[in-house]
Amino acid sequence: MLGEIFKKNSKILLILKVLVAAYIITGIGLLILSLFLLKLKMSNSSLGIGVIGIYIVSTFISGFIIGKITKEKKYFWGFIMGFAYFSILSIISFIVNRTFYQDFNHAIAVLGICVGSGMLGGMLS
Repeated sequence: MLGEIFKKNSKILLILKVLVAAYIITGIGLLILSLFLLKLKMSNSSLGIGVIGIYIVSTFISGFIIGKITKEKKYFWGFIMGFAYFSILSIISFIVNRTFYQDFNHAIAVLGICVGSGMLGGMLS
């Protein structure tokens, strides 16, 4: 029984570590995107596309990393990473904006992008 508790805790710890890596990638990506927007005077529509691209890259890499580590049910672990990434993103958005999403369809699209990218990363690991 004690061994099961340690196994569960190690999986949760693994998810948290990979999530930290994903958000570090996100931070670096947002920094690079902001520099591009500043230097190239890009439009606001480019900002939305860039942010979606950052979501894709971050969740893909997190799914890939966790798939390499777990070595089994890689698509499932990629799904978990994408869902966890989206969940934390939504919580932070709620704290900052006092609302989850203004548009339900946008929220579903972002969820699909995060989960799909995470699963793809896990499958390709």
